Amino acid sequence: MAQLIVRLNGMGYSARWEAHAAAPRIIFEHCPYARIIERHPEVCKMDIFILKQNLSMQVEQITRREKTNRGTYFCQFILRP
Repeated sequence: MAQLIVRLNGMGYSARWEAHAAAPRIIFEHCPYARIIERHPEVCKMDIFILKQNLSMQVEQITRREKTNRGTYFCQFILRP
């Protein structure tokens, strides 16, 4: 997972992962597609596909462009074996 996070960050995602009791999560604090996401929401499916293929796990997006207290946006994915 650490190698995938490094690659995602190289593509501009500002990605990180967190351990949670139910399942680990990956958070994207920056969306490289932010300018087109409203017209092309299918791009989120591409992110899910990338995560699934690289981690060999089930991936579910649980937040999409949710606003933080700082006024920035993030997406969050939960990983399941």
